[in-house]
Amino acid sequence: MMLGASASILAIVVATAVRAPNYKLNLLFLGAVSLKWIAIITIFIDFISIDTANAGGHIAHIGGAIVGAVYGFAFRSGRDITSPLNSLIDWFVNLFRRSSNVRIGGKRHNRWGKKTNMGKKSQQTPKQPSGNSTTTMSPADEAELDAILAKIKQSGYKALTAEEKKRLFEVSRVK
Repeated sequence: MMLGASASILAIVVATAVRAPNYKLNLLFLGAVSLKWIAIITIFIDFISIDTANAGGHIAHIGGAIVGAVYGFAFRSGRDITSPLNSLIDWFVNLFRRSSNVRIGGKRHNRWGKKTNMGKKSQQTPKQPSGNSTTTMSPADEAELDAILAKIKQSGYKALTAEEKKRLFEVSRVK
């Protein structure tokens, strides 16, 4: 009998390590460690532990790692190997959603008797921006804004003077 979710957790760790191998996690007493090393060390421990009392659990971990690696490499190349299963689950869930809305007296109700507005189009129209939307920044304002943004990029927002912060706010309010 198998219990637990450790193999699926290892699959997630390996898939994430394939996707972003240099992502660092801060581990207690060890500091920042790349995700690829966490995955490699965990798999190594499972390989050397196969001949212990819980051999089936360690083999399951290795199987999870293989599935995670397959998913990670497929995802990295632009394919989602879980899409057929996701489509099947979506179909099954939507099968019950469609049947849960019933008509009572010409109006739709969900399974708890509350009215729904399924099938009705929204009466709201999207808001139009107020003011003159064709106003553009002058070249001088644009150059000044670029200089302020470059300073923020280099030294951070706190490095701006009060006058630069005020000017940044004024220039950014132009529509």
